Amino acid sequence: MKVFRQIGLLCLCFLLLAGCAPNPPLENVAETPMPQADTPAPTDTPAPTDTPAPAPKTEGFVFQSASLSDWGSMALEADGCLWGWGNNDYGMIGDGTAENALAPVPVLDGVVAVSRSNSHTMAIRSDGSLWGWGCNAEYAVSGDFPPIMNNPTPRKVLDDVAQVSAGGQFTLALKTDGSLWGWGSNWLGLFGDTEAQQDPVKLLDDVACLPEVGGYALAIKTDGRLLVWEGNDWRTLLGGVVQASSGYFHIMAVRADGSLWAWGDNICGQLGNGKMKTQKNKPVKVMKDVAQVAAGNYFTMILKTDGSLWSCGGNDLGQLGDGKTAFRRTKVNKVMDDVISVAASGQHTVAVKADGSLWAWGANWQGQLGNGETEDCPFPIKIF
Repeated sequence: MKVFRQIGLLCLCFLLLAGCAPNPPLENVAETPMPQADTPAPTDTPAPTDTPAPAPKTEGFVFQSASLSDWGSMALEADGCLWGWGNNDYGMIGDGTAENALAPVPVLDGVVAVSRSNSHTMAIRSDGSLWGWGCNAEYAVSGDFPPIMNNPTPRKVLDDVAQVSAGGQFTLALKTDGSLWGWGSNWLGLFGDTEAQQDPVKLLDDVACLPEVGGYALAIKTDGRLLVWEGNDWRTLLGGVVQASSGYFHIMAVRADGSLWAWGDNICGQLGNGKMKTQKNKPVKVMKDVAQVAAGNYFTMILKTDGSLWSCGGNDLGQLGDGKTAFRRTKVNKVMDDVISVAASGQHTVAVKADGSLWAWGANWQGQLGNGETEDCPFPIKIF
């Protein structure tokens, strides 16, 4: 286990500094032209504004969702209170410090959505304003803030935002009018001929859903087409999609009929089709009656419409939640029932149950499980 942890840390550090190894090509069905990039008027980006953290409470916790990075976690309560824990080297938790937190700390009130990367965190408040904090060395948080490594306090970035995804030193934001914007590091080539995009630049129109950035930048159009940024263009991968998630080298998608589709690398059985080491360059149907899917680095969590949570793929640190640490799992295994939301990243998982309770399992060397310890855990433990 220690060997896998050391290998994982070396890989993650490399990814944070250098971006990510090039993704393998994926079979595409059609291409969609990228619209002329433009930049919003200065009035679209409000002046920076700080906000105090909410007062901590001791009871009445009802969670609804979570967002994870390899080294930390953020979780959102139904009343809009945002919590964070884990690694905090760049102030990604947002509590005004750079100290790691082994247990959840309150960060911000009035939040409706959150996305955390290994370097920064972005959150949308109920008024549609976008807030950010963490590393801003390549303007991943905002070009209006100093390009420094540590910004530990939430600051207002943009207005009229519906969804957000924090990637590796860059940010994608879906505005309420359906336009997709991005800024920050340009290691994926999203922003043309520049190393870092300081101001928000428009990437697409008519976008309905913005999946969190994993190994790929994805977008779901209003007509249900799932797009992936590949090389220097957006390409269509699958139609009729309502939700999607990507790991390092695999993509999972839920279609409107509840069917789950998978493609890409399958070295650890992360596609969930019962096979291993067989890469799929075209989407293959995995199962039916799926409500949500969440892809970790080399594993996948599947939430079915009946509330049951299933897992498959790499499991060296217990990220599948089945009580074991077998490195590879070729079958889809049931983890727990009564789940309404799940998040996966790196080598740990966080799930929310129907009663609003928050559960976590997997890697924990940075305190990313939030249970006050740093020991990995191969089975679900209740955090709140």
